[in-house]
Amino acid sequence: MEYTQFKEVLAKSSFSQKLKSIYVTKLEEKSVSIVMGNPSCDQDSFIGSHVLGVVLNRVPVVNMSKKIFSCKKDLLKVLEVMDVSVEDLVFLEKHPEGWVFVRGGKTIKFSEKEITATLIDHNFPCTELLTQKNFTVDHIIDHHPILEASDMYNNVSGLCIDLNAGSCCSLIYNYIKTFLGSDMVDLSIEFGYLVLLIIPVVTDTSFLSKRTHKVDTIAVNELLEMTNIPKSSAEALYASLKKAKQCEDNIESDLILQMDYKAFDYPPSGKGKTFGMSSVKYGLDAWVQRDGKEKFLKTLQHFVEEKKHQFFLINSKTKGVREFFLFGNPGANFPSVTMYDGGAVNSRQINGDPELTVYSTDPLLSRKLIAPKIYQYLEKQ
Repeated sequence: MEYTQFKEVLAKSSFSQKLKSIYVTKLEEKSVSIVMGNPSCDQDSFIGSHVLGVVLNRVPVVNMSKKIFSCKKDLLKVLEVMDVSVEDLVFLEKHPEGWVFVRGGKTIKFSEKEITATLIDHNFPCTELLTQKNFTVDHIIDHHPILEASDMYNNVSGLCIDLNAGSCCSLIYNYIKTFLGSDMVDLSIEFGYLVLLIIPVVTDTSFLSKRTHKVDTIAVNELLEMTNIPKSSAEALYASLKKAKQCEDNIESDLILQMDYKAFDYPPSGKGKTFGMSSVKYGLDAWVQRDGKEKFLKTLQHFVEEKKHQFFLINSKTKGVREFFLFGNPGANFPSVTMYDGGAVNSRQINGDPELTVYSTDPLLSRKLIAPKIYQYLEKQ
């Protein structure tokens, strides 16, 4: 099994027991301190929030519904490594009666708690959350640019943003090193669970081969050395999780759109407007072929209307090829300006259909990189 050595290190550190103890004791208190990642809940957000939560003795919160989370096969495999079940986790969900925390079969009203949050890998939290009087942010660790101005940034006690880091978990590791000091070395077995941070770092940097900063390399090398896990074991786990992520072909389209989805507010000039973007590991041709054009477009239309977006992007990357599908019309020359820096557009039509136009771009043009370009475009409209 490709993750046996990881499981052994985590077992010796009692990570699972520590995590479950936090859930049982802290979630029942009136004032709850949490660590929460972004609503896309990728490996960076999920693992980072749970490792930092245990270090800080705060409740890690999954910023996604349990139903959508359960579709993410790579994170289900991570749970196996952690010796934690989906029913153990705490989810933040929006129900008809408002925001709630969900754990197992129990639901706790968000409004009944005084919540202090450390946000990681977030860019910007849901605007609706920030308007809740019982919700405050005290610390931010991120590797995304600040796109939206907010008093939130002026009121936090700690702000760590490094745009060069390939993974937010590299920054979290740096923060933990400072927080723990010599204890991390003296109690290396007890803090062996920090090795989990390697997983998103190698995923986000293609095992230190792309978008890599020295902070990423240092994190991986030091954690492997600290836990005596060979690089080959980390490579095997990385390959297994990479394969597990490619699971959309067996998932309904309305769920695919929510598995790695982020909503964005327009710049101040477009106050009240939003757009959205979903990243997928599913080829657009295969997706359209599976669902058919009519179902594919109707599912998109329903999702966009439900979210009240002005426009929406699917960011597809599979087998090293990145393509975008644009639903809606943000304005003239949008693809050229945002995807090709004003240059020539490289587009094609699935089945020769103009309604199924896709844009082939640089494989490195991730959501993190295209979002600022979209903001700059919208600011000029």
